[in-house]
Amino acid sequence: MRRFFNSFIQIKRKPKLVLSFDGGGVRAIASIVFLKQLEIASGKKIFDVFDFFIGTSAGGINALNIAGRGVSCFDLEEFWSKENLSKTMSKSFWDNASFLQTKPKYDGEGKREVFFDYFKDKSLGESKKPVAVLTYDVENRRPRLLSSYDSPGIKMVSAASATSAAPIYYPTHEIDDGTWLIDGGIVANNPSLIGYSEAKKMFSNSEIKIFFIVSLFLTFWALSNKISIGSITLIEMPLNKFILGGLSIVKSTGRVFWVVNYFLLFLSIIIIFKSFREILISPPAVTQAFKKSALCTTGL
Repeated sequence: MRRFFNSFIQIKRKPKLVLSFDGGGVRAIASIVFLKQLEIASGKKIFDVFDFFIGTSAGGINALNIAGRGVSCFDLEEFWSKENLSKTMSKSFWDNASFLQTKPKYDGEGKREVFFDYFKDKSLGESKKPVAVLTYDVENRRPRLLSSYDSPGIKMVSAASATSAAPIYYPTHEIDDGTWLIDGGIVANNPSLIGYSEAKKMFSNSEIKIFFIVSLFLTFWALSNKISIGSITLIEMPLNKFILGGLSIVKSTGRVFWVVNYFLLFLSIIIIFKSFREILISPPAVTQAFKKSALCTTGL
């Protein structure tokens, strides 16, 4: 009898929603366009809808902003302003004067300054909701997840710098505990499977649902706005200047394991079909947000 009532209570529990952000600069920017429309259509802040946030690289920065600061997507749009993007690409005098590129393309100082302007001196443990960002430990040669629950003492500025330290373009970042980390995108540019696993451990008695539609359709935008064979263009998607400018950021992230990335992508889709049959946000709101975000991004 007790088992019967326990199972009944478990069914009635509200499922936990996970929001996963892929790595890649243009995807981070374009996802804000979509999520902003979703906030309008649903009448809720993304922060209030989801229970757990995870991201890689630029997607990790989005996750830290939403979960750590509790901001809306309208406020997050300001973070990705042209002025801030220019600051993140700062170079030293010697890098500009040198003919040989023997160091990372950018020194990372401007990027850390931008992060400090928004995150201040907050640590991951001060995050308003559970959040995790993926990095890679270059000394121990293994992935490392920096999270609000397992590494609460790590500063948000440090976590953001580490998860976005793309090889060749940004230097390896030393976090607060002395570990040297780089961009987690070389391991899992799409962290949805990791997010699902972490959420299952954190909310062991709840059903887990992953919000992944943003990552799915933005994957193609991140690669290019057109598909061609030689000089023949098969498909071309018109994008405004802001998004086209962002494509250069994607190319700077140095993703090398695309085969692994898409393998994980398809595994994620299988999990989504099994666990994500319904969402707290009504489907019409999601559809409406998708249409509006597509129009905004293409400039139609």
